[in-house]
Parts: sequence; C-alpha cells; structure tokens
Amino acid sequence: MDPLDAAPIRRWHALTGADFAALDRARTIVLVTFSPIEVHGPHLPVAADVIEGDALLLRSVGKLRARMPELEFVHVAPFGVGAQVLPHPGSLPFDVGTVERVLYELGRALALQGFVHVWVGNFHGGPGHFLALERAAWRCNRAFGTRMIALFSLLLGRLDNEHAALDDGPLQKLLGDIPGVPWSALAGDAHAGTIETSLLLHLMGAGIPAASYRTLPRRTFELRRREQGAPRSPGRGLRAVVRDLLEKVAYFGAETYAGDPALATAEAGAHLLERLSDAGADALAAVMRGEVSLRDAHSPVWRRRWLLLNPLVTRLADAYLRRVLRRRSLELAGPPRGTR
Repeated sequence: MDPLDAAPIRRWHALTGADFAALDRARTIVLVTFSPIEVHGPHLPVAADVIEGDALLLRSVGKLRARMPELEFVHVAPFGVGAQVLPHPGSLPFDVGTVERVLYELGRALALQGFVHVWVGNFHGGPGHFLALERAAWRCNRAFGTRMIALFSLLLGRLDNEHAALDDGPLQKLLGDIPGVPWSALAGDAHAGTIETSLLLHLMGAGIPAASYRTLPRRTFELRRREQGAPRSPGRGLRAVVRDLLEKVAYFGAETYAGDPALATAEAGAHLLERLSDAGADALAAVMRGEVSLRDAHSPVWRRRWLLLNPLVTRLADAYLRRVLRRRSLELAGPPRGTR
C-alpha cells in the first residue's frame, strides 16, 4: 500500500498553481526524503533506504495528524541522493558536500515561496550523510528563518545513545520485544539484516522472495573481527569513534550486509515501523509544541561534525569509496571482450 494513501497528505507534483496560492504557509509542512540508492545485501532493492525513510516519515506524520488536525502536509517526491554508501555495483554515491548543497538549495527554494516547516526523512546511517542533512537544515534555519528538521537525526538524538548499542539502553526500550526475533540476534544488525529486511518485507510484501534471504548466513562486525583474530577492545571517546568508523568502512568494503536477514518476517517489520513511527510522531509533536528546540533536534554525533564533515576527511572518504566501487565493478565485468 502506498503510505500516502494511509493519510490525507497532498502530493507536491500533483498540485496546481491555484493550490499553491491557497496553501496557508504557517500551518503547512513540506515533507521530503533524502536517502541514497545503495546496495543492501544480495536480497533487498537498492532503494531500500528511500522506501524506509519515506515510510517512516509518512507514517509518523499520519499519526501526528490525529493530534494536530490543523496542520496540512505536502509531500515532495523523494531524492535518491546519498553519501557514504556501500562501494558495491548498484550504489549511486554522491559527495557529502553535494548532499548538503542539494538539500540547502531545496530549502532556499521553499523559503522563497514562503514555506517555513520542512521535515526531512532518511534511513541511511552513514554519519557523513545524516550530518550533511543536519547541517543543511541548520544553515537554512539560520539564513531563511525556516524550521527544517531531519527526522532520523532527531530520533537518534532522542535515543541519546551515540553508539546505538543494541544490547541495552534506549533503543531496546524503543523497539521492545520484536515478534519472533530474539533480542540477542539484533547485536550487530546494522545494514540489510533482520531489521531492514523485516521492514522491506512489510512494506513490499511479496516483492522480496524468501529464497533471496532465508539462506543468508549471519554476518557482523564482531564476527569479522574474530575471523581476523582481532577481538574488539573496549573504549570510548574520539579515538573509539574514529576506530569504529575505519572498521566499518573496511567491513562494508567486503560485505554487503550486517546482521541476520534469515530471521526477518513481515510481522516483525510491521512492529518495527509502528514503534519507530510512534517515536517519530512523539518527537515531531514535541518540536511543534516548543518542547524541543531546533538547537536540540540533532543526532548525538552533531557535536563531532567538525571532524566527520571536515572537507579533507570527507574528500578522502569519498575518494576511497569511489576507488573501491570502481575496482569491484571491474572485477564483475571481467576482462574486456576479445582478451584472455
């Protein structure tokens, strides 16, 4: 089912000039999703993050409407523009600066037309990507007086858990007991594993054949460390953040998923989306009521943007990922025709 059919949300591209003239800018929220086209294992569509990010945004808004019926929502078609994607054929990488610039220019265009409230969906965990969305929102809000919010980052901030540990803490309380999935199985579930496969099974139905994921083995960062004889050492702070980032870059240069897709079910996906959208509706309502300021509508890693969005760091990371993508594409293509 199209999420837009679940709530009276208007489609931007279907509106006329007369429709736009009649919109009350003060109570109109513009919705748009910025997520990458990215490989998600051998079993999920490359638009997974776009589908999930848009579904979370729209489902959250659908629930919010019951609390704030005076608001009106207009949905802009999603942008498949994302940074720091897996370097595997099928992914479409953009530089971190490009992601920020595109959203900033969209915000400027909306502000010129008198729109104030802009809510941005996303379901991609690359820190350069979601921090680029946060910085674009921050710049728009300062320059144009808009109230742009990145929902994914807002939720991360409300979890208040920088490392998003799945073994305890706020995330466990948020997700609760997932039907048919032992909590211990979610440790290391970071990309195209049980969580994302379940969400896509719920959102796409029969579009994902069981044979494509039921036989996939469990793969996680920790398993790869053990295989390489390098057990994880404890630690926090900046050094730990940098180390974890480097390990994840290396992991996803070799793997296309992290977690246990074989455990996924559509029932678990429905549960996850309901819990996440409940949290999304709560967070957005808190912002609209003034209980959460725009200054606090950030992910926990926002304070490290000086490093994670540093132009040199992002250029080196983007160049590395493009180089790996090129190498893997050549490996798949094989030698040129007519050669041996």
